[in-house]
Amino acid sequence: MDEIFEQLLHLSARTETLIAVYDGHDRLRYANSAFRSVYFIEPDETPLWPDLMRRNFELQRGTVIQTSNFDEWLRATQSRRGKIGYRAFETDLCDGRWFWMTEAVQKNGWMLCIASDITSMRARGRTVRQDRDQAIKASYTDELTGVANRRFVMARRRHAGSRPARRQRMSCRLRHRQFQTHQRPAWSPRRGCRPA
Repeated sequence: MDEIFEQLLHLSARTETLIAVYDGHDRLRYANSAFRSVYFIEPDETPLWPDLMRRNFELQRGTVIQTSNFDEWLRATQSRRGKIGYRAFETDLCDGRWFWMTEAVQKNGWMLCIASDITSMRARGRTVRQDRDQAIKASYTDELTGVANRRFVMARRRHAGSRPARRQRMSCRLRHRQFQTHQRPAWSPRRGCRPA
C-alpha cells in the first residue's frame, strides 16, 4: 500500500489536473502543484478554505466570485459546502480558464477536490448551464439570511434516503410537523398571545 500511495503522490505532482485534500475543519492538507498554481498557494502553506477564497477575491485572482458582499457570499457558500457526499460543477477563473470541479466528502468532513481544465471544450451551452446552476442555487438559498433553506435540507434528506444502505444508517429524521412547530413564532394571529 505504501508503494501505491508513493506512486499516487508522484503522479499527482506531475499532472495538470488540480488535486487537493481539505480536512474536516476546511484546512488545506494536500494540494498538488497545479492546484497551488491556480489558487496562488505557497508550497508549504495550508490555508483555511475561507481565508484562501477571501485573499484571492480581494486580489481578483483564482475563482471568479461575482458579488458585492464577500461575507454574504461566503456564508451562503459555506452553508452548502461539504454537506453532500459528492458534487460536480463548472467554475471559472479570473484568468479566463474554466474547470470542471468535483468534491467528494467523507463522513468525517475530509474532502477531495479534483478539477480538470475544460476551457478548450466548446463553450456552447455553458451560459445555459450556468443560468440553470444559478437558479438551482437560488432556489436552495434563503433570501433573507443567504444560507441554505428548508428546500435544500429536504432535498438532501430525500437524496440520502433514496439510497438503501444509507436509509438503514440514518439515525435522525426530520418530521415536517416537528420542524414547523419549532419554527412557529410565540405569537400569531391564530394563536393569540398564548406562549409557544
